[in-house]
Amino acid sequence: DDNNHGSGGGNSDGSGGICDGDGTSDYYYYYDDDTSDDIDGEDYGGSCGNGEQKSFFHGMDTKEQEIFTLINNHRRQYGLPSLLPSDNLAYVAHTHAIDIIDNSPDVNGGNMHSWSNKGKWRPVKYTPDHQQAHLMWSKPSEISNYKFNGFEISFGYAQNVRKTMTISPTEAFNSWKNSPGHNGVMIQLGTFQNTPMKAMGVGVYKGYACVWFGQQIDTYPAPS
Repeated sequence: DDNNHGSGGGNSDGSGGICDGDGTSDYYYYYDDDTSDDIDGEDYGGSCGNGEQKSFFHGMDTKEQEIFTLINNHRRQYGLPSLLPSDNLAYVAHTHAIDIIDNSPDVNGGNMHSWSNKGKWRPVKYTPDHQQAHLMWSKPSEISNYKFNGFEISFGYAQNVRKTMTISPTEAFNSWKNSPGHNGVMIQLGTFQNTPMKAMGVGVYKGYACVWFGQQIDTYPAPS
């Protein structure tokens, strides 16, 4: 299922994850003094009681993993903490990437933050004046189980070729890094200086990629 990015959760003892009936988890994280289980420089790891280690990147394909890691590495260069993976934000990102490729809502005056009228969501024609921004920010709470707003950065190839091309994670990341507005979302500059991010979800589909950021850790299972 292209929209299945696993599940995660949180516990009061600082650990998190949702265990399946067989004692496994899609991913699991906790905070301790053992650095042997650290991933990408952060203290993630654990199991669901049977000692089985599960991947931090469960549900992300190779390109999505690469984008996720590039952004977290970039953040750490500026002294910012790595972001935790969000299954719901990844679900939103993947849903939007598919909508862009299949339905092209970014034509006729809208940009790549637009959403078509062909899904179970409110359509958005996102224009340069940002008048529809609230309809974009609310997409996580509208179509997923994440109860908060989110913020998106997008990269895509030209409309006439993006259905047949495959995204380059490095090209997408460099495009965002070299754009003050997009870079500001990734490393919390400008408008986002006082908007600390904690969660991130990546979606890649053919010649389009988008990343959604959230200010709250995702403790909810993604839609099935």
